[in-house]
Amino acid sequence: MKSIIKDIIFFILNSIATPDSKARILMYHSVGDNKAFFTVKAVQFERHLAYLAKNNFKVVFLSELIQKIKNKEPLEKMVCLTFDDGYYDNYKEVFPLLQKYKMPATIFLPTGFIGKEFMTSNGVRLVIMFKEHVQEMHESGLVEFMPHTKRHIDLGSELHNDAILDIESSRKDIRELIGTDAGILAYPKGKYTSDIVAYLQKNNWRGAVTVEEGSVDHTSDVYLLKRNSIDSSTSFIQFKGKVTGVVDMYQGLK
Repeated sequence: MKSIIKDIIFFILNSIATPDSKARILMYHSVGDNKAFFTVKAVQFERHLAYLAKNNFKVVFLSELIQKIKNKEPLEKMVCLTFDDGYYDNYKEVFPLLQKYKMPATIFLPTGFIGKEFMTSNGVRLVIMFKEHVQEMHESGLVEFMPHTKRHIDLGSELHNDAILDIESSRKDIRELIGTDAGILAYPKGKYTSDIVAYLQKNNWRGAVTVEEGSVDHTSDVYLLKRNSIDSSTSFIQFKGKVTGVVDMYQGLK
């Protein structure tokens, strides 16, 4: 019943929404067939890409969006595809579709788990992609990799010095793996402290993303960027709202 009511609200808001000058960052995790709550089926993910292409959305790397925010460049109809954790299915299912639609994406890696098994919060075991997958995707020019800490730690409760060591270690791991800097962080599960944010601001990090939903514009703090979650509960009606200003209208109603 709750999902039906949510769909009705999104349907109404979609019908009255008008174009705006803001951008949206989408947050995916796994794409395929497993029982993790955050998993989106491949057929649904392709439907998302097809919709973005048909409706002339500008899909860009997160690093590009952050630079445009800082430069106060136009953001209208701009969307970023981001993926947390770097599951193997991002290589097997997502990568071919990115190639098909020629769309870029940003993947956040918990580098200590590369090539290893990772257990989700609801007990589903998934494999993180291997180094060769990271390198192949990077070399394609369609995927950029960024840190998600080394151990996927809770940055809201970890001792500050330990948290900083973990963050910097993950950035170093990616730089050594693909030869490019990785200065944008995804806070695991959206947890952080004001001290962590201040550290990133003062130590040559370009930005960071949360799990708070909404749009981003030139007034957004690039170290606390909002992202709209796309998971197994996200209907297509809701997806359409999450790439427009409808997501802000819905959050306002909540």
